[in-house]
Amino acid sequence: MRPSRPIPYTLHADGDASAASFSIEFRSTGGATGVFQVRSADGAQEPRSYTVEPGRQLTDAWDAASGYDLSVHGPNGFFRRFRGGAGGGQASLGVRARYSLPLEFSLEIENRGSEPVEVTVSDRYSSRSTDLSVKPGDPITERWSLGRTRGWYDLVVTVQDDPDLEYRYAGHLENGKASISDPGMGGLV
Repeated sequence: MRPSRPIPYTLHADGDASAASFSIEFRSTGGATGVFQVRSADGAQEPRSYTVEPGRQLTDAWDAASGYDLSVHGPNGFFRRFRGGAGGGQASLGVRARYSLPLEFSLEIENRGSEPVEVTVSDRYSSRSTDLSVKPGDPITERWSLGRTRGWYDLVVTVQDDPDLEYRYAGHLENGKASISDPGMGGLV
């Protein structure tokens, strides 16, 4: 583990499944342009790159009729993985990542289906899991303090009755202050 300087990135990549496609909205709300690379796990779709200026956003879509497994890579450990079954999978779930300072990460989870959904969010840094029962049309927001990890996070969202669905959110929340390299790589958490 090493000291790291503050960097001006604040990046977002939120996914949205439908019956035939999966779309990702890329945003840069920090002081620097962000470059995102998206790769398909099965290699069936070509890798794509996106450059998003501060204060801007863009959206792109992938064919998901037979399922999807997309990884989004960005600077300083920014990573998202969106995996789901054909036709959007069994669970109709909307998940949005949000940040707030000093160092707090939150997930807004919305059940777009007609039946309650049992969701588990696993924190890879603390090895703790949070179980949530999300009712239709009743969004839930869960928050994690990132003080102990100095802004680093790695959360995995799964659904009890949909083994194909897995969304992963990992990276570093910048707050304009010096930090440390990823403590997970150094074995400190």
